[in-house]
This record gives sequence, structure tokens and C-alpha cells, in this order.
Amino acid sequence: MDEFLDDISSFSYDELRQMGFFDDPGVLANNLTFPIHALFHPDRWDEIWDLDYELMSPALRLASAILSSPASVAFHFALIYNDRRRIPHRGPEHQPWGTLFDEINLAPPKAPYRPMRIAVESRLRQLVPFIQLRLVDPLNPAWSTIPLTGSTMRLHELPLFEHKEDEDPIGTGSVVEISYGFFNELRFLQQQAVTPRITSEILGIQLSFAETLCHELAHAIDQASTMFLGPFVEDQRISEVGWAWSSEVFGGAIHSVDSSSFFPATIAKWPGFQFRSNQNTMLERGLPKRLTTSYFVPLRWASSIQQQAFWDALAESTDRDCLKIPKTIGVQSEYPGDDFDPDWKSDASSEGRYRGDERGRVTRV
Repeated sequence: MDEFLDDISSFSYDELRQMGFFDDPGVLANNLTFPIHALFHPDRWDEIWDLDYELMSPALRLASAILSSPASVAFHFALIYNDRRRIPHRGPEHQPWGTLFDEINLAPPKAPYRPMRIAVESRLRQLVPFIQLRLVDPLNPAWSTIPLTGSTMRLHELPLFEHKEDEDPIGTGSVVEISYGFFNELRFLQQQAVTPRITSEILGIQLSFAETLCHELAHAIDQASTMFLGPFVEDQRISEVGWAWSSEVFGGAIHSVDSSSFFPATIAKWPGFQFRSNQNTMLERGLPKRLTTSYFVPLRWASSIQQQAFWDALAESTDRDCLKIPKTIGVQSEYPGDDFDPDWKSDASSEGRYRGDERGRVTRV
């Protein structure tokens, strides 16, 4: 992350503000009335205070809305119901994992949407008792350097069986841990005078919280569906189902530039080489591309998806691109190592995957 902070130093604060990536006076505060999903109800949280739950309710409404989006529904349908292929793992030498892993394809774009949605909604209701949520103590030293994040762990004491008479479970329940840093940030910001900058940062934290919760929920849904590690999604180089979900819903992996807030934020196609030092715990089956472009996330986009009118207009939509983040201004970085994909060509572009996925104005560093 420090390297990326150096990369964007060519943009001044005023430039980022004028381009709509930070402190935008045109943004509107979250006014969602979207019902909070049963997975996020107070009884699913371990010893949560009423005031904390009230503080995060706007973000929980956003997470519930994102969970209902067509791209998220299609992804979860594939995770729950699509056939999983067992594949041999032939990753880098530094990852001597086991021998077999899962690989799945997502539902074809023209697959009937309504049956997928009904099936996913039914399965998520069934999983409510098997997914627990917990806030992590802010003094926990393991979380001190990454205050806005989450993690998911299996609960083997909560096995799931396809049939009651089965002896072997198909998966397990999970506990999702969320950093208390989100609440520290929100509580501090809510105490400040209302200004465009404060509104922008609150929108950013709420988006970050919602995205993190849905990211971790994808892991929990996967762990309820298989006892295997993985899966690799499509032909992705890294097996990390949370980022695969984010890529399908938003068009890439969202990251904050500064861990003390969430704007300016960037989005880069997953999996890129950023944060590869943290990917040693992930299954990897190939080398990264040499170049990755990180685009700034427009604040007005973050504000728009936190307006109830946005979701009212999408009530019957089947558009899987409705939450894809527009790409306008980006920074292209080069992988610092020499262990990148030797067959990748710098003029090869992966743009054009979805409507509006045109290459924006890019600064090379």
C-alpha cells in the first residue's frame, strides 16, 4: 500500500477533489430504507450493543441491497448450486498445498434470473442459523495494522448435511469477524460538524463496511457448500472467493488508499499483483501480470448506490452490470519483481468485459 501512496503522489488533494474522488460537495448522505437481511439481524451478532447496531444500520441496509443485486445473486447461485470440478493444484513452489481443489464457472449471462434468485434467497434463509457475526476487539494486536477488514473461519461444530441420514457433511457453518475499527471511524465522523468532507468519508466507511461484510459472507456461503479449499472461480489465478465476488459485482477489487478512511478509494481488476505479499495464504496457480491499473472510485457513484431511489429503480432489474464502478482516472503500476507471467504482453487489454468498461485516462508510474 505504501508503494501505491507513492504512485498517486502526482495527484494533489485539490485535483482529486475537483475530479470528484474526494470531498465532493455534490454527494448525498445514505438514506436507505432497504430492509436488513436476516443474516445481519441483531441476534446474529455476538454481544453487540444496541448503539453499535444502530450506528452500522445504514451500512447493513447497503450490504443487504448489494446482496440482492443481480450479479451477487448469480455469483452465489454458482457458489451454491453449480458443479464443482476437482482439479490438481500446480501452483508456485512456495505453496506446497494439497493435491485437489475446486473450480467453478459462473452461471451463463442468459441463464433465467428469477429461478436463480428464488433458489439463492431460499438457501440464504436456511444458512441464517449457521453464520455467526462478531466484532473483533480493537485492541487485538493481530488487527492493529489493518483496522478496516474482516475474516471468516469455519465452525466445524456446526456441520451441514445434504440429507439428514448422511454421515459426512457437505460443509460447515462459519463465524465472520469484522474489525471494530469501522465503528471507531463512524463514531468519530458522526460527532463532527456536517461538511462535504465528513459526508464523503461516512459514505466511504459505510461502503467499505458493506463490501467487507458481503466479501466475508461469500466465504461463509462457500464453506457451507464444500469441505474443500477454494474454489478457483472461472480461470482466475488466485483462489479467493471474496475478491472473486467483488470482481463480479463491482468489476474489481476495491481498496482504500488510506486505512484511516475510505476515500479516495481505488478499484483494480482482480487478481492483480497488489498486496501479493498478503496472497501467500491464498491458493495461486499462475504468475501475475506485469502491469495493473488502479482506478479512483467516483464519490458520486458511492453516494448514488446509498440512495433508496437507486434500488427502487432496480427492483425488477436483471442487469448484472448495475453496480460496476465507472473507470475514469487511473494509475498504472508495474510489478516490482521478476516472477510475472512471461507470456503476458503489455499491449494486451482486458477492458470491455462489461458495458462501460472502457479504459479511462491512465497515468503511468
